[in-house]
Amino acid sequence: MISDLHVHTNFCDGKNSPEEMVLSAIEKGVNRLGLVCHAQMPFRVDWAIRKENIELLKQEVARLKEKYKDRIEVL
Repeated sequence: MISDLHVHTNFCDGKNSPEEMVLSAIEKGVNRLGLVCHAQMPFRVDWAIRKENIELLKQEVARLKEKYKDRIEVL
């Protein structure tokens, strides 16, 4: 089993959307993918998730987990 449990997306300092990262992982033969973000900070920084996006990220991970459940485990 090939896993990558530390993948950043455009919810923090990554360049690609969560779905783009999932599709890339599938293409590369990854079986388990962990989508992560740098924790929210008490001050504004460009590299951490914003408070207002935390719930959106949770929803997106749940959506991708269901959509691709037969091809990859999304965490």
